[in-house]
Amino acid sequence: MWGIPLDPRPEKIDDEEVDDDTHGESTKAGANMFEKMEDVELVLRFFAYRKIGEFKTGVNKIFELLDRFIVEGNKFSLENLNLYRSMFERTINFLLDTLDCEAFTTNLEPAKRRPTKIIYDPLMFVASGSDVKTHRVNLIKNKAVLRAELKAMYGKNPSLFSGRSANFKDTQDRNCLMTKTFANAIAKIKK
Repeated sequence: MWGIPLDPRPEKIDDEEVDDDTHGESTKAGANMFEKMEDVELVLRFFAYRKIGEFKTGVNKIFELLDRFIVEGNKFSLENLNLYRSMFERTINFLLDTLDCEAFTTNLEPAKRRPTKIIYDPLMFVASGSDVKTHRVNLIKNKAVLRAELKAMYGKNPSLFSGRSANFKDTQDRNCLMTKTFANAIAKIKK
């Protein structure tokens, strides 16, 4: 999804390579994220973002939230860490099954945009929630419905899902829109 190499010693990546349609392939941007440990940040963001309602600065000062969470996380039992790992992996796999490698882009079309954290945060947050978990199988079977709902929602709210809209209200608005979008898709599938 992000073009991050799976191998800790990635092969040399061609400088002329474009960073768009990765389909599981490493890209120059992904290798750069790997070198800067941004792949680790994505995992940490997933868990820390679950506490975003308690962090009134939104994602403006996300590193403060990440720092606080890592301090708490270092106290977790191995059992809890395994539960968190499973939650993250299941959520990523679900999104990959429904939205393919374009999951964290507003276009949901190959080769149109690079993934963004402003989409990653609310999408992972909502997709891991209990309201969605019980419908994952049907959402995968009817992925076109979810893709259409997300694309329409992004189209109606371009400023909220682009740029640097990172204050508390923006994060809550994105979470609310993402929740409604998934609920709409689930309702359409149930008909």
